[in-house]
Amino acid sequence: MALTFPRSNVLELELTSKCTLKCYCCPRTKQADDKKRWDNGHLDVDKLLDVIDDKVDKIDFAGAFGDGIYNPDAYKVIEFCKNKNIEFNFETNGSYVKEETWHKIAQAIPERKKDRTANIVFSIDGPPDNFTTYRVNGDWTTIERGIRILVEANKVVRWKYILFKYNSSFEDIKKAYDKAWELGMRQFMLVNTKRAGPGQLVSIEDFSEALDRMEDYYESIKHLKVPKLKIQIHPRVRKVTEEKTIKKSNIAKNKYNNVVREKREKYETENIYPQCINVNNWQQFIGSNGIYYPCCYMRAEDDKMIKDAGLTSEDLQSMSIYNHSIDEIISGIGYRKIMDNFENIRVCKDKCSKKKD
Repeated sequence: MALTFPRSNVLELELTSKCTLKCYCCPRTKQADDKKRWDNGHLDVDKLLDVIDDKVDKIDFAGAFGDGIYNPDAYKVIEFCKNKNIEFNFETNGSYVKEETWHKIAQAIPERKKDRTANIVFSIDGPPDNFTTYRVNGDWTTIERGIRILVEANKVVRWKYILFKYNSSFEDIKKAYDKAWELGMRQFMLVNTKRAGPGQLVSIEDFSEALDRMEDYYESIKHLKVPKLKIQIHPRVRKVTEEKTIKKSNIAKNKYNNVVREKREKYETENIYPQCINVNNWQQFIGSNGIYYPCCYMRAEDDKMIKDAGLTSEDLQSMSIYNHSIDEIISGIGYRKIMDNFENIRVCKDKCSKKKD
């Protein structure tokens, strides 16, 4: 019996290819010369909602090239999640968004319930006076306005802070954390990543003293209803050894963190261990072009993936939510070609190589 591609209950949505920022390591910045290929505008939300079926129970609003907050119909998808009881995280830079848009989103977000997660996550990599070092063209005034509107509406709002050389001191981290506390945010997440520009990569060892001081600071004030402090390791495919240096109480434990996950029956090729097949509910990705990808990495390098897998226009049509249901897509000819070409697809060799440490 031929192997079939597994269906995930978790989706990552790229609602648009539009964004106001120029982050150094973002695919939209790295592939700016090829903008005509990937800058296709907004995903058709009405058609999207037609294909999200009852098998979907969690959605991450993120994206490879764009920030979903700039799709004018983003609030409709949040309302859909509320009506279908679908958990979601909506991650955004939050800059230059109109006040009217934030009020629409606040109204669409469901009330807090213990059995349901509905979060708006602001990606702000540093305190207000230096976060634009990475988030180039970010605008603190409009970000703060959005946070205040959501907090006043009693919504769950989180601050996500990626660590770089420029923002990894205790003083910078504490300044940002205190601002999150002042604004009434619910969680403050420090993210260690390898997604950094030249000279900006920071290992856990490099900022361990600042992290220790920050954790001690949190422990001393956590009884005051401050934002929860979490530590996360990214990207999802990293084999992380540094976790031992972090207090276990503060490591973020969820299905998107680098913790051991339940595995399916093992499937691998000579050099590739495809996580999209082997990891339960690995996030499958719908691009702003309407294509349903096995993962976000394939969307970020879809020109190479299409060439490496030998996909034709017909194959791509078989992967489009504008033409097919999700179940039809993962059993279609495009996905079969991807599965037959894991050894040839460069992004798979990069992200899912069995030779990676």
